[in-house]
Amino acid sequence: MGTFLGLSAFRRIVFNSSPRPTEVTIGCVSRKVSAKDRKENIGRPFAACSAYIVNSNMEILPLGVAGELIIGGPLVARGYHRLPEVTAKSFKEWPTKGCRSYRTGDLGTPITVTTGV
Repeated sequence: MGTFLGLSAFRRIVFNSSPRPTEVTIGCVSRKVSAKDRKENIGRPFAACSAYIVNSNMEILPLGVAGELIIGGPLVARGYHRLPEVTAKSFKEWPTKGCRSYRTGDLGTPITVTTGV
């Protein structure tokens, strides 16, 4: 038989959410999860990564304005194997030369992140 853990044991567990597209290896954003947190909050980018919300012209949007989520940094894949047209559409050298970014196609709204990482 298993051992019963009391409710106090579960209060010490720390949950972590690390949503990521498969085009970004391992992960790119993370946050601790508590019952009081907004569920749509994906957290903060890892130190070597970046996350932006942009408009259709790839211009970074201010807090509270919805747009497309862009993930950037060294964990972003180089593209899709043998699919140059799809790669060209989704993978960009942006926001600076030499920086790989992935257009997720996901809509998001930048908010002030108040949860820990």
